[in-house]
Amino acid sequence: MENNIVNVMLWGEEVGKLYWDERNRRAIFNYHPDFVKKGLEIAPLTASVKGGAAKGMPISGNKDKLYQGLPPFLADSLPDRWGN
Repeated sequence: MENNIVNVMLWGEEVGKLYWDERNRRAIFNYHPDFVKKGLEIAPLTASVKGGAAKGMPISGNKDKLYQGLPPFLADSLPDRWGN
């Protein structure tokens, strides 16, 4: 079985882990508890560290073609035709 887990890093610090669920063709993201404790909001509208994330609830990927199964805040960080 393949290892489908990616460490998500920001400025040298682990933000969380991203798991690819092949059966459902979407990713699941979990914040690292230490990152949640810091209270830094990297995606306050779509993946806030308050509420569910603070309790360890996962953030599911979006199946729309635009996001390709990734949570929107992670899909938005990828290179695109706009050169971002």
